[in-house]
Amino acid sequence: MKKNNFLITGANSFLGSYLLTNLDKKFSDTNFYIVTRNEFKFSSDTSQKNNFFYFNCDLVNRNQVSEIINKILKQSDNKIDYLIFLAISKTNEYFEDINEKKIERDININVLSTLNFVKKILPSMILRNSGHIINISSGTAICGLENASIYSMSKSAIQTFTESLNDELNLKEIYVKNFFTGVLTKNNIKLISKNISKNIESKKLNIFIQKYPYFAFLIKLFPRFKFFLKYFKKFFFKN
Repeated sequence: MKKNNFLITGANSFLGSYLLTNLDKKFSDTNFYIVTRNEFKFSSDTSQKNNFFYFNCDLVNRNQVSEIINKILKQSDNKIDYLIFLAISKTNEYFEDINEKKIERDININVLSTLNFVKKILPSMILRNSGHIINISSGTAICGLENASIYSMSKSAIQTFTESLNDELNLKEIYVKNFFTGVLTKNNIKLISKNISKNIESKKLNIFIQKYPYFAFLIKLFPRFKFFLKYFKKFFFKN
């Protein structure tokens, strides 16, 4: 039986190293193809493992993205079983203060790079009638927040893209899903990564790791509740 192959973008993120460690423990006989913008920072659990393959890539550079994907497909014998997107770009500024370069970068990394990876990886999944495509979503995808307009927009775009694509593909045994993690902190990151790893094979469309996304739905229904977010933030962001 062939090995499972994971392709993960943005694995150098706050969440990435913890998630890789958990996935490596959970999935035996597995290769991990890891795409990061900067040189990968090895953790003690993943350092020098022979089933980890690292690729440096600026997700804004479409030619570079295409080249990296082609290398990974060739090395994996055109078989990616799990495609996971952790890479994000977030500009915390009022929209009137964000320059065009930052807007383009956020959209390229959060939206267009995701579409490019899916477009190139998906055909081989369809041929096998098997695969998982996983996006890390946010409560801001449900209810946008100030100082995060472009990030909120891009997360909302990927959320609806994920849901639409899942409807197109679920009869082909390909599952496309959003994980709503809530706020990541040093105190909860290990538990969140463990829960993501545990639910990675789930066939559910949207998986809620923390309580905050439910609160975002409440704000969507009752916009005036947004006022209380600043005051009850710590309570609702707890695990």
